[in-house]
Amino acid sequence: MKAPRILLISDNLPPVIGGSGVVYDALARALPENMVVLTSTHTPDGTEKPGWRAVDQGAPYRCHRWRHVRLRQGGGLIGRLRDLWQMALVSLKVWRLAGQERADVIVIGELVSLGWLALALKRLGRRPVVIYTHTEEVTQAMADRLGGLRPRVLGAADHVVAVSRYCARAVRTLAGLAGARISVISNGVDLGFFTPGAPERDVRAPHGLTAEHRLIVAAGRHVPRKGFDRLIEAMPAITARHPDSHLLLVGDGPQTADLKALAADTCPDHVHFTGPLDRATLRDHYRTATLFAMPNRTMPDGDTEGFGLVFLEAAACGVPSVGGLGGGAVEAIRHERTGLSIDGTDIAAIAKAITRLLGDERDRRRLADGALAHARSQGWADKAAEFQTIMADLVADPAHRRR
Repeated sequence: MKAPRILLISDNLPPVIGGSGVVYDALARALPENMVVLTSTHTPDGTEKPGWRAVDQGAPYRCHRWRHVRLRQGGGLIGRLRDLWQMALVSLKVWRLAGQERADVIVIGELVSLGWLALALKRLGRRPVVIYTHTEEVTQAMADRLGGLRPRVLGAADHVVAVSRYCARAVRTLAGLAGARISVISNGVDLGFFTPGAPERDVRAPHGLTAEHRLIVAAGRHVPRKGFDRLIEAMPAITARHPDSHLLLVGDGPQTADLKALAADTCPDHVHFTGPLDRATLRDHYRTATLFAMPNRTMPDGDTEGFGLVFLEAAACGVPSVGGLGGGAVEAIRHERTGLSIDGTDIAAIAKAITRLLGDERDRRRLADGALAHARSQGWADKAAEFQTIMADLVADPAHRRR
């Protein structure tokens, strides 16, 4: 079967930080001869993305940049006219680039901000169009910024890729798609980078900690669905049983100030904020951790965790996780095999799970071994091969087409 040429469009590729960007970059790196990407040099508000040239120079795949791919979504008549003009320009840009790169299939990587392309491309020609979904843009109420078009957009695609079974169910519920038009490709992990071993730097020292202190590491964007607030609220119960334990909270986001205030009121001597970290420093935190924790939950507006790449990254470093039951996280953690899945809204349940692993080294080691074994079966090379096979089937078999 001939390997298809794939054109991916997303505004979230590096240097933009985020889970979907990690996924697309990893797939393109695994398929550099058959996958090209289109993304932006600037954010919709006109700010240039810092470091994009260096990112492109270091990428093994072809990366095309345009000033704006995502719409500004402005208000008023002028804003709407500008968006319509931008939609026309982007549509033509994508179609011409697909021809230039001899693309067999076009993959849209953002449902809310770029999903409208599926409708436009359907009118321009017969190349198959795929939408890659990560859950929150399907389930979250704010996704109706698309103007209620999400079911139509998903229905216009020839195929939808979902990052979890939970995500696939959400797509079917929203758009009523037949199961044959949806494929699940769970997220993978960079097994050449995230590995067990000694950290290259001391991650305890900046916080006044020593080797005698055990670390609970949490990492992710500081937004409510991640459950970091409940994790901080669980720390007093955890430290009462294990006073040598400390929480290192990696990342930042709109909730950071509130989380710092909560930590100051709740457990100030045992909660430490690192800010955003580069990949190597994040790996050092995984390698130093006794366990990883992110008790995620589904928010009232539908915002939820699509999968949870961080759980796999920690697992690949030989670290078990405590995660929530929201969204696709239950597929990233194998309960009682690679970690523990608990109700992320229940502070007592969070504390109980973490104190259990801190208090039982044999149990924790069992889960750590299971986590590492599972992670080693989830490398990006296998995920990319799975993705490429689905795209090849779509191109080759007219039964998969919706034209």
